[in-house]
This record gives sequence, C-alpha cells and structure tokens, in this order.
Amino acid sequence: MKHKIFIVFGILIHILILTQSLLPASLSSDQSGLIVDILHPFVLNLGILIDVQTFSLIVRKTAHFTEFFLLGVFWYIIYAKYFKSLKLIGVVLIHGFFTAVLDETVQLFVDGRSGEVLDVLIDFSGVLFACFIVSITIEIINYFKLKRLRDNSQS
Repeated sequence: MKHKIFIVFGILIHILILTQSLLPASLSSDQSGLIVDILHPFVLNLGILIDVQTFSLIVRKTAHFTEFFLLGVFWYIIYAKYFKSLKLIGVVLIHGFFTAVLDETVQLFVDGRSGEVLDVLIDFSGVLFACFIVSITIEIINYFKLKRLRDNSQS
C-alpha cells in the first residue's frame, strides 16, 4: 500500500511539472512574480541587497530545481523496489534526465516560452541531489538499524 502512495506522488509530480511547462509565459511569470513580490521585501529586510530581476531569476530556477528534486526523491523510492544500488541511481538519473528534456521540449511549443539547456541542467541537478540525499539518508538509517541489532544481540 505504501508503495502505491509513492507511485501516486511520483505521477503527481510529473503532472505538476507538465502543467507548469504548459503555462504560457505570461501566466508562468505571474506565478513567479507573486512569490517574488512576497519574498523580495523579506530578503531586503535581511540586509541582502538584490535587485528584483535577479531575485526573480533565482526564484524561477529554484522552482525548477525543487520540482525535479521531488521527482528524484519519489522515483528513487519507487524504483528502489525493483533495482539495487548503482542500477537504482542510474535508472532514477535517466528518468530525471528524460523528464527534464521532455519538460523543456514541451516549452518550445508554448506561447512565449522556450526550451533552455541551462534549465535541463538545473532540473537534472535537482534529481542528482535527490539521489545523493536519499542514498545518504538510507545509509544512515541502515547503519543505525544494524547498530541497534548488534547492540541487542550483544545484550
């Protein structure tokens, strides 16, 4: 049952990515503009002097990275049932790369949007970072489980 929930989330993140790609430039800009309007004054109050255009670029690229980080996390967990170790990471990275290429290709056909190689790299780096974080997290959890088993067997 738990595995099916992750599959649902994996599909939902694909839908989120695709629907964001299908938005015309004006709507996409409005979405990121709303976030910028909320966060930019806060950042300035922290003493970080950054102009609105640069901050807007950072918000948009962070959104790319975050969407694909989530894609990487969910599909890593989904594929972990079927693959082990390096094969698992390879499958997740290939999945993420092709999704990033598809995402940017779709944008070529949307009003005011363009497919960017830089965005593919940012998207892919989100998936790569997810693989790293999930792998390390699983190793840490397994280490403590094994340590607990050893401690219990020695008692």
